[in-house]
Amino acid sequence: MERYVEHYQFDPSNWVTTTVHFLDGRAIEWWNRLHRLGTCPTVWIEFKQILNREFKPLFANQIAGGDRFAILKQGNLSVQGYVHQLQNILLEATDIAKPEAIDHFVRNLKPVLYAKVRGSRPTSLDDTFKAAFDEEMYLLPPGITSTVLSASLISSFVPQMVDDSMDLSVLKHSLFCEWCKRKGHSINDCRTKAYAIQQFEKQHLQQQPQQTKYHLQYTPREKRCKMRYKLQPF
Repeated sequence: MERYVEHYQFDPSNWVTTTVHFLDGRAIEWWNRLHRLGTCPTVWIEFKQILNREFKPLFANQIAGGDRFAILKQGNLSVQGYVHQLQNILLEATDIAKPEAIDHFVRNLKPVLYAKVRGSRPTSLDDTFKAAFDEEMYLLPPGITSTVLSASLISSFVPQMVDDSMDLSVLKHSLFCEWCKRKGHSINDCRTKAYAIQQFEKQHLQQQPQQTKYHLQYTPREKRCKMRYKLQPF
């Protein structure tokens, strides 16, 4: 959310009030409680500190965030679950640099996802998560509805703790593909569209020789003989 207000150059004095509009669920209940008590923070730094304190993971005091980060791997998790775990760790272990987090996330993806995501050379965590999720969606078997995919895409980028309430509304304003009805990319970058076109062209090329064979097979014998006679050189 901080990157969002910075990117759109909001007045720093309005960062807190702007962010509140994106809160929902537990976060908006928490804010309303502060409002009733008259203790709402107005300075961004104070707001972040109070927010982090309120939604800090329960197990953070038992296991150091750095230790959990060191052993984090995707394993049998979906990309969504893997992203959630990493974001929860980063929420507590604020000393982990973003390049280090990106490198660790990519290196510990499932082998079937690793090569494609690494080849996309993501420069931010958001780009990294999107590349991993897109590749996972691309490898899914056919028959999954676009509604399910869109819902999964939204939830995959939403952490279960603090950013859960703020990032969801921001994500709804992101790109949307009219071809596959998924969020996160435009129709020009849609892998599903590219694959569909590739399959159509492949089937079209396969049908052409079959149609020619069918035509010759069912042409009357006399007509075939005339065709061969006409083709003979003088």
